[in-house]
Amino acid sequence: MYKSLEHRKTAVADATALTETIMSGLPGCMQQGAVARDELTRHATSVLGRFDRAAGVQYQAFHPVKD
Repeated sequence: MYKSLEHRKTAVADATALTETIMSGLPGCMQQGAVARDELTRHATSVLGRFDRAAGVQYQAFHPVKD
């Protein structure tokens, strides 16, 4: 998350807040206390992309979803 936001002056604070947002949206995706990698990646890409399009594109490039 942080690496995708490095171009921002507030990268650490932004990454922290976005991680909390992403984690709060995951309980619906959990099965037996675990989240599938692709579900986590899709959710993180969606949240990050809404916050900062360039960061979302960079995150997606390094965390591709395997369909």
